[in-house]
Amino acid sequence: PTDGMVTADWAIAGQSEGVIALGLGGSEADHPPAKFRAAFARARAAGLRSLPHAGETAGPESIWGALRELGAERLGHGVRCIDDAALCAELRDRQVPLEVCPTSNLCLGVASSLREHPLPRLLQAGLLVTLNSDDPPLFNTTLTDEYLRCAAEFAWDAAMVERLALNAIQAAYLPEVRKAALSEQIRKQLAEI
Repeated sequence: PTDGMVTADWAIAGQSEGVIALGLGGSEADHPPAKFRAAFARARAAGLRSLPHAGETAGPESIWGALRELGAERLGHGVRCIDDAALCAELRDRQVPLEVCPTSNLCLGVASSLREHPLPRLLQAGLLVTLNSDDPPLFNTTLTDEYLRCAAEFAWDAAMVERLALNAIQAAYLPEVRKAALSEQIRKQLAEI
């Protein structure tokens, strides 16, 4: 918790340099969201957004904690929500974006194979899913690799690729006018492909 407060203060001080949010990463089991409630409250009071990692290596309780204790507006990972129907409904109703990182999830044992990954079920549940690379050097991947692997494994068509790209824009902390311009650019580029 003390480190969390120091980090929150650094993030707040960095707002003039472009810092827009406070995150939370690391061992979910050893460091549940409630431990950092005060740090996130301080950061949110200063105008920062809340985007903790939750629900990758720990179960739904980690996600509930991030929502309730940290005011999470977006979740790094969140894939374990699939184990809790009420949580899936909450995330769907609130349209809380999930930053899904399949290669990271495989490396950390969240799924035994890409075929077994919960990504298709998250999409079928109507959740706001974005595809991400987490930590590219650590997991030896790129965002392009994530799209290519998932498209091949799950037989995605161009419409699904577009949907995920547009979801990422929707989840971005950008002004609406910028989101609209990026969305149009993505649609145009994908139509040309």
